Amino acid sequence: MKLRIKGDTVRFRVPPSGVKSLMREGRLTSEVHFSLRPNRSLSYSLVLDESLNKATLNFTGNEIIARLPKDEAIHWASTDVVGLSGEIQLDESSLLTLLVEKDFACLDLSDEENRDTYPNPNAGQTC
Repeated sequence: MKLRIKGDTVRFRVPPSGVKSLMREGRLTSEVHFSLRPNRSLSYSLVLDESLNKATLNFTGNEIIARLPKDEAIHWASTDVVGLSGEIQLDESSLLTLLVEKDFACLDLSDEENRDTYPNPNAGQTC
């Protein structure tokens, strides 16, 4: 699973194996280590939650947790829907955008990370 952050947008890109694991286990977690010392890592998780009607995002300690409505996530995983999105109101004028997307192969297929990806729907087209 990839985590991309730009401004006030947090984007999870999930490969097919990750989507299967999320559906089976109800949680998918990845971690990046910044040092060998304890507590020098960042973990990021997707969690299915039956009680939610919209996605949420929390940041506590060294963990980012996106909670997804279970029914919506099941629909996303089992169809050709590309992603789920949500907006979290931080205050009267600030929004945090959450995107959870299927990870598609690069169009030129040159990237080593194309091994566990969804086929790109734009394959064969030129930019």
